[in-house]
Amino acid sequence: FRATLLSEIRNNYAISTILTKVNRILCKTRAQNRFVTAFYGVFDEQRRTFTYCNAGHNSPLLLRKEGRLEELETGGTLLGAFPESRYEEGHAQLASGDCLLLYTDGLTEAAGLDGQELGREKLRQHLPKIAGGSASEIVQELITWASLHLGAGPPADDISMIVMKIINMP
Repeated sequence: FRATLLSEIRNNYAISTILTKVNRILCKTRAQNRFVTAFYGVFDEQRRTFTYCNAGHNSPLLLRKEGRLEELETGGTLLGAFPESRYEEGHAQLASGDCLLLYTDGLTEAAGLDGQELGREKLRQHLPKIAGGSASEIVQELITWASLHLGAGPPADDISMIVMKIINMP
């Protein structure tokens, strides 16, 4: 997946075109019952625009400074499963104070000792409470939050996340 993606990025196509091409290649070359979810985004600092395409991945959460929460869902299905899939690009104008969280399902599927997963709704409720911190503070708080939910046990899946906090933008 990574090699295919990098080779298509070098062709300077639109994000939706890149993921359409990557999907077709993966459909031809992947092992049966194997697929990839991905989220591809590019931030244009001059225009303050985040252009993205979600290919079956967990929808990143965009918390606006005023508290409104948006899910970045625009895109298409997972990669490598359906050769005729098409992908759309989404656009989000970002402003100072906005916070973008990209995460793997290891975060929302972290199950506590009672077997209950954290879930996307609990994440949606928790993010606004901690969004005042820096990007690194938000990541650390989410790790602590998931760890408290897990109790003494390790997560069943890896937990990866990226936080992008927009600062110094009028």
